[in-house]
Amino acid sequence: MGQGWSIKDAWDDHNANHEYPLRWDPQLFGVVDDVRVFADLLGWNPRYQQVFSALPWETIAQEAVERFYARIQQIPELDRLIRERTTYDRMQVLLGEHLERLRDDPHDLKAITYAETVSLRHLARGIYGPQFQAAYALLMSEILNASRQGSTYTTWSEQDDAIFRRMVIEMFVMTATQVAFTSRHDGLTQLPNRDFTEERIQDWMSEGKPFTVIFADLNGFKPINDQYGHGTGDKVLQMVARRWRWRLHESDWIGRWGGDEFLIVCRDQRVSVSELVAQLRDALTVPIAVIPGHPLSVSASFGWAHYPQDGQDVDTLLQVADQALYAAKRARQSWLLNPIHPERSKAADGIAFVDEALRQDRVRVFYQPIIKAKSRTIWEWEALVRIEGADGVLYAPKDFLPAIAQHHLLRQLDDRVMRLVFQDMSEWHQHGWKGHVAVNLSYMDLRDPNLLALLESYHRQWPSVKPHALTFEILESALLVDMDPIKQTVAELDQRGYHFALDDFGTGFSSLVHLRELPIRQIKIDIQFVANWSTEPGRRLLQAILAFAKTLNVPTVAEGVENLEQRNALARWGVTAWQGYAISYPLPSRDVASWQPHFDDLMPDK
Repeated sequence: MGQGWSIKDAWDDHNANHEYPLRWDPQLFGVVDDVRVFADLLGWNPRYQQVFSALPWETIAQEAVERFYARIQQIPELDRLIRERTTYDRMQVLLGEHLERLRDDPHDLKAITYAETVSLRHLARGIYGPQFQAAYALLMSEILNASRQGSTYTTWSEQDDAIFRRMVIEMFVMTATQVAFTSRHDGLTQLPNRDFTEERIQDWMSEGKPFTVIFADLNGFKPINDQYGHGTGDKVLQMVARRWRWRLHESDWIGRWGGDEFLIVCRDQRVSVSELVAQLRDALTVPIAVIPGHPLSVSASFGWAHYPQDGQDVDTLLQVADQALYAAKRARQSWLLNPIHPERSKAADGIAFVDEALRQDRVRVFYQPIIKAKSRTIWEWEALVRIEGADGVLYAPKDFLPAIAQHHLLRQLDDRVMRLVFQDMSEWHQHGWKGHVAVNLSYMDLRDPNLLALLESYHRQWPSVKPHALTFEILESALLVDMDPIKQTVAELDQRGYHFALDDFGTGFSSLVHLRELPIRQIKIDIQFVANWSTEPGRRLLQAILAFAKTLNVPTVAEGVENLEQRNALARWGVTAWQGYAISYPLPSRDVASWQPHFDDLMPDK
């Protein structure tokens, strides 16, 4: 990376050398101001910069990277990740170049750009998420070790503190860059995802200029999945995405809508839509060679709608295009002598399952205690939804929530859970016991204009339940899209006395900055990080997360605590509270009050 290298250069470099190009979006990486704020929150000051700049970074980089990769090779899961996605030599050069440039003040745009570039190259090689964070936390420890070479001190020093703070900032920049991309793009095709595409359509509508949306659905894709497996199907989707992307104009947009369906937006009204569709069809005439000796053929059906004449809001416009697509697919099927009636997909089964459970009143709420680490007292109870099947079996959220993540049934299910929580809390009060309950709010809940009115109606029906007795847990991913209306809703709820927690914390560090903009009273560390507490990278990553929270003076809850040793280690590292099977399994409402007297027997100190 030479002087003046930018993230755009890295992007172009990737597209020139990678089979599946990434679509450049200059608005994707808006972390510069946030990084400066975050550096200030961490207490970065001119003295730290003097210490940092004086270090022999060429030597430290060489020693740290070599030791880092020696340790990576001893960790099977990380070693396998590196070997599957790239080579150690390429990664070593990339990290070495980056570490040698750490003299730059982390507030400077140049330093931030270098970190973004490294992150983008890791992302292009498929190294991101928890594995990336764990590896970078391990690298942080090696840099601290390398900086001590030739030094006589053994205690934590100002130099160590400067390195730790700087590396935390670097991790924030890199992870924020990756989360900004992965939260808005499909992980398989690297195309913009459904939410991002809808957001852009809304933006273009606000500009008032005409455009056309085109739904595209593959024909013959299901037999490929059934006969050759989903791995082959995934490669076909990647190749289709690649061919179509290079057939479109620079001003056009293509996103993956879900499954084998894509959405294209043509903004240049001088281009004939029929001609564009013909080009997209032509792109699939050559069989796709993903299996040696067995070229696979797919075709596509298309349906489109024009803005503004076919619809002046997103839902209407897309509905018209979807109906046109459906009509096109029916017309194609009419030529078949024996049309195939496909089985209902797993998603359709899941939707039907939830719909039936709501109609037959088979939604259940269980409660799991959250315990303060120091006082060993109950902080609050988290409300956890279960659905009782027709066979009497209780099904957990993982069994049905993915199917309704983008469906209106999610709001109905959330409303039912909230109603049951109010009802249970009111019954507890009648028996003389009061507890504090945490309830999940989805992205759809936070965008619902009727949320406040609905809560008011529940308080009128169960007046003993007060706002201050409720904590609303928000998924970290909900803060990555359309932040302004969420901030307004949260602010109004906070003024009314409700509390807020950030759930699944650690899966996307970009939302750290929002902790200063939202009235977050606690953060819940995601179970995947807590589960890796006993490994060296896992321990360091957990300690880094706890350092973030301590800097911002926000209490922490460790989710998924499963044994006594894990529980005590987390307490030593500074976690505020625990939650998990080591404390208690989720309990039905009737057992919550009776659990309290036995609490001391269930919580041994050692």
